[in-house]
Amino acid sequence: MLSGSTKLNVVVALIFTTTILIFILDYLSPVGIIEGAAYTLVVLLTLWLPDRLSTLLTMGMGIALTFLDISITHGAFTRNALINQAISVVLLVASGLLILHYKSTLKHMHEEEKKLNALFEASTEGIMISDRTGAIIMMNRMAEQLFGYKREELIGENIDKLVPARMHDRHSKLRDRYYEHPITRPMGQGIELVIKTKDNRELPVEISLNYFYQDEEIFVISHIMDITERRKAQSQLKQAYTDLQRSADELKRSNAELEQFAYVASHDLQEPLRMVTSYTELLEKRYSDRLDDDAQDFMHYAVDGARRMRHLINDLLQYSRLGTKAKPFEETDSGQLAEAAVKNLEKLIHEEQAQVCLEGLPRIKGDVTQLTQLFQNLIQNAIKFRGEEAPRVRIDVEDHPAYWEFIVSDNGIGIEPEYRDRIFMIFQRLHNRDVYPGSGIGLALCKKIVERHEGEIWVQSEPGKGTDFHFTISKHLN
Repeated sequence: MLSGSTKLNVVVALIFTTTILIFILDYLSPVGIIEGAAYTLVVLLTLWLPDRLSTLLTMGMGIALTFLDISITHGAFTRNALINQAISVVLLVASGLLILHYKSTLKHMHEEEKKLNALFEASTEGIMISDRTGAIIMMNRMAEQLFGYKREELIGENIDKLVPARMHDRHSKLRDRYYEHPITRPMGQGIELVIKTKDNRELPVEISLNYFYQDEEIFVISHIMDITERRKAQSQLKQAYTDLQRSADELKRSNAELEQFAYVASHDLQEPLRMVTSYTELLEKRYSDRLDDDAQDFMHYAVDGARRMRHLINDLLQYSRLGTKAKPFEETDSGQLAEAAVKNLEKLIHEEQAQVCLEGLPRIKGDVTQLTQLFQNLIQNAIKFRGEEAPRVRIDVEDHPAYWEFIVSDNGIGIEPEYRDRIFMIFQRLHNRDVYPGSGIGLALCKKIVERHEGEIWVQSEPGKGTDFHFTISKHLN
């Protein structure tokens, strides 16, 4: 076979030879014969030359030789000769323009083909084109990497060569079914299969499909993606979910056991503690006049400690019952719940000359008992940690799309920034018990109640200028 450069040389030689022969023929022919039109054959020969310049030069050369021939042959531009040569020039120009248009179109097609081929080869997915019989027509570089074959080894082979033997029947049925009803299956909606590589490894892949018709024959374009890493990630995610579910179940069981233990422990401690408290108070009442000052102090400490222990156990019992004695959620008026809390604290409010303002509180869904306890604890907390002025407590609410945000504000002593998270932990106290009595469970109870209502609780405060407790209650409780 001739090389590309040799073919070009042959075409150039043929053009040169043909041009000389036509000129001689035209020179020897009578005026009435239009031999100049034969130069169009020379122009047509430039179809085998890739550049546009060769066509232009050949066309110009043909026109020049046509007029040269008439001038040297007949010596004068007769009417007959001019008509003949004009026809020749028109034919030359027409054929030249057609060939130039053809070359431009062909060049554009080649450029587009190069772009498509570049995209085809640059794809991060393996791409393979096959016919109705399953024979492989084309494949790209990524397909070579996936399968481990050079494309020369697969072109013309049946696609079943890339499918494990045990899956041949299934794959053939899938292929036949697709050819009967071809549809576009984009990536992510394709089918997952296993392919066999040249070194007999099996790879899980996802294959998306498309199709086109050419000469009434259908061809299928397969986009192939290696999903080994995806499968691995899915497996890890599934295992992580299983482990998380197991941990959640264990935590739930552990919390239930702890709540039950706290309830049982605090409940069972009530009777012996009541006995200790009763007999200690009886000793103090009957024999305090027979004891010296130190003994009386000791007796006082014992009685006070027993009372504080009873109060602590009662609070712990209440905390443990939040999970075990919870009531179903129901529609209720939060304003009425806050008023009930204020009524429960009526004595404290009167003693401290406190003011509690609550207006425009909405209807919400929740555990009536727990929400009343929540308002009561926060109002009591606001009065308890008062400043020099009489306590002023205000409850406001903000409406959000998914939840209600309540704000309980006071003019008390405030909280230092470093303690704002610590205050919601059980048994955590910021002040000496002699200054502000209590067990340190109140705000922990509030946090647990809010979390059961799918909300959050936080505090904003400036020491000496009061505190704002914020908590949210979900609008979508079941």
